Amino acid sequence: MNNRHITKDSTVNTFLKTVLTLVVLSVLFSALLPAQEKEITEGKTAMANGDFIRAIDRFREAVKKDRMNIESNELLVQALFQADSLDAIPMVIALGPQSAKIHIIQGDAWMKQKLTQPAINEYMKAVAIDSQNLDVWVKLSAAQYKARQYNDAAKSFQTVLKLDPSNMSALRGLGNMLYRSRQYVVALPYIEKLAKQMPDSVDVQTKYVVCLSEAGRDSDLIPIAEKLLAKDASLAQIQEIRDKAYAKLKMNDKIIDSYKNQFEMKIACDTSAGYQFASHLNAAMSLMQMKKFKDAIDHIKKATGYRAENVQAWTLLAECYGQLDQIDEEITTYKKVIDLATTADDPKNESFLQEAYRMIGVRTLIRATKEPDKEKAKQLYAEAAKWLVKALALKSNDCEALLWAGQAYQNSNDKDNAIKYYKRTIATCPGTKQAGDAQRGLDTLGPVK
Repeated sequence: MNNRHITKDSTVNTFLKTVLTLVVLSVLFSALLPAQEKEITEGKTAMANGDFIRAIDRFREAVKKDRMNIESNELLVQALFQADSLDAIPMVIALGPQSAKIHIIQGDAWMKQKLTQPAINEYMKAVAIDSQNLDVWVKLSAAQYKARQYNDAAKSFQTVLKLDPSNMSALRGLGNMLYRSRQYVVALPYIEKLAKQMPDSVDVQTKYVVCLSEAGRDSDLIPIAEKLLAKDASLAQIQEIRDKAYAKLKMNDKIIDSYKNQFEMKIACDTSAGYQFASHLNAAMSLMQMKKFKDAIDHIKKATGYRAENVQAWTLLAECYGQLDQIDEEITTYKKVIDLATTADDPKNESFLQEAYRMIGVRTLIRATKEPDKEKAKQLYAEAAKWLVKALALKSNDCEALLWAGQAYQNSNDKDNAIKYYKRTIATCPGTKQAGDAQRGLDTLGPVK
């Protein structure tokens, strides 16, 4: 009985001691929590008022009471960052718990000190803890880009876009990175999204136009390019891309309007005679390539107003008249070319002179074939032959001129000269169509002595 009684008393005593211990611990814990919460609350209030020194003090006290409390550690690190006490942050991190937010703040601190690699390391620790944290991926990609770790930056940008497809930072970073490496078609999807969000950015819209051009989307780029040029007509690259798109889409009227606008801008910059002459002449040659001969004539006439002695300008004018079938004006202008070329002792004019002789000869020959009066036709054939012979004196291997001269002489009843030039055609141009026609001409004339 005594032993049982002792055992029972012992059990009761143990139970009472356990209960008492739990009560004491509960009292101590309940006393600690309100004190820590109080420090945190005071720290937050100080932070809101911009009193970072007091905030740091309050959060330090909270951390002392519970070293592994994540909230108080995060708040302390944040306060240290706001107060520019960056050197103190690593110690807090070393002694306290790890969290994505703490590593992000440390990364921001390193970035603030322009230490990108340590910042990258911290951001990497943060994403290892919280891989879905958009903010840290944005910071990591920006740091990698700044450190020229482009492959890693590209992967981080892509992760950002998976989390937030319209993220401006990632669209700009990845788009610019691909654009600078001239991967325009690859960059296009990112630049395109960015362009829709930044319609007033000249830089973004310019890159958008370039990417569209490289992707062959000419009809899409034109309205964007026109909008850019309406704001700033001096964007030469955009102007060139737009005009190439016009050409591909055969928008000839647009091409001419663009050229005229560019031309007016250029000649307004320099009013000297030499510049004005060259500008108008170049404009005329461009218009001739586009078969806009009437417009070309206007520019050539203006050019000759500055340099009336220029043989090339008059030659181009004659060519335009010829293309428009204004034969009288063409011949008159070629005669002007002859006058200028023979007066000025300049070897460079020889080709223009030869063309003038040749073309007057050709036009006279054509007129002769259409003349109903046989006697007048005979005279025109003789005249044509004389012009063609002058052309051949400057270029003796002109197969067509040789044949035409023979035909002109034959039709003017000058058999000897006809035979002479037919033979020259055969000798100079063997195996050609002109040589075959010359032989048939000889056969028509009969036996040759």
